[in-house]
Amino acid sequence: MISHSAAAEITLKRAIQKALVNDPRLAVTRSELIAKQAETFQAGRSPNPELGVDVENFLGSGDFSGFENSETTFSLSQKFELGGKKQARINSGIAKEDVASAVVQSARQAIIFKTGVDFVRVLGAQRKVSLLRAQKKEFLNLLRPLKKRVEAGGSPEVDLTRGEIAAEESYIALESAEIKLQSTRRQLASNWLGSWQPRMRAAGRIILQRHEAIPLRNIFSQLKFNPRIRQWDYIKIARISELELQQSRATPDLTLGLGVRWSEETDDVAVVAQGSIPLPIFDRNRGNIDAAAERIHQSNLERDHELQQLKQQVASAYGNLHQECHRAKRYVNSIVPKAKKSVASIKDGYFGGRFTVVALLDAISDLTKSQSVQIQSQVNCQVAAMQIRLLAGIDPFTGRKRK
Repeated sequence: MISHSAAAEITLKRAIQKALVNDPRLAVTRSELIAKQAETFQAGRSPNPELGVDVENFLGSGDFSGFENSETTFSLSQKFELGGKKQARINSGIAKEDVASAVVQSARQAIIFKTGVDFVRVLGAQRKVSLLRAQKKEFLNLLRPLKKRVEAGGSPEVDLTRGEIAAEESYIALESAEIKLQSTRRQLASNWLGSWQPRMRAAGRIILQRHEAIPLRNIFSQLKFNPRIRQWDYIKIARISELELQQSRATPDLTLGLGVRWSEETDDVAVVAQGSIPLPIFDRNRGNIDAAAERIHQSNLERDHELQQLKQQVASAYGNLHQECHRAKRYVNSIVPKAKKSVASIKDGYFGGRFTVVALLDAISDLTKSQSVQIQSQVNCQVAAMQIRLLAGIDPFTGRKRK
């Protein structure tokens, strides 16, 4: 493997930090949260008082043709909201803030998951390149003694040709793996809208899970804490507040005013009081109340649907977890060690005249294939575990809350 300095490496923690700072989705959702907070502040404001000026008995006819008999009234009026409208608006605003906060959390988790998956895939691609480099080296090292053996008449010339073909194919496989590695690196860098430095590499290793997963029902029990579910809980609270607001609007508001009236003719001043309240004869806001009540019921159905989708996703990830983790353990504990032992045995036997070159080349290729399957299974196992951590908020192997 090509050695790299520590400065050219990036850890999973650092990759996630860069993604959270630079991903525009998080900035958008946070901006919406700030907007909701501003709306909640506005919802708590009371109606402004009104200043009024009335001028009567002027520019008419006869004695009222001028301003000598005019009367001027200066008044200050205030609307008083009844029925709990203000508190209902505040409650609705707070619930909408909670909804926006849950959206922020969902976006954050999605970014962490996507970055983590891309990071693990880079680790797998790096490991695959290292594996194929070792295979190429193995074939090249085999060509030298094989050539001597052919020249000495110990093997037919076709054995050398087969060895050269295997070496060429290893070059092609390595080249494809290196191209794939660069692609996965660019994909990872796209999470923070950056470019991947050619010599930068992901630091870490692909974890082999040796523990069994906890029961699926234990994972399902944690889905109620998922931000997507919490979002619908807050939406329901917001809709209850909206119902209360619509119900409060059935209660008419009272407007009271107090003013001073000045008579131009007598130069006298009098106090004027006024009050008004709408009569709820034709409109008691029945339609809006019924609509708000129906949307509360609708939020229950939407939450159930969201929970069902989460369970389906968890169940699928749980199945992948079992399949891939068990496969990885089988390759690590049995298949790969046996393949390595087979290569060593056939190599000794070939130079002792007991095996053909085809058997040796096949054994080396089979070892590489087994190791490749092991790597991919470990990557898939880790990705499935990360998806369950995202959806349920717990480690699928220990049951502990994720940090």
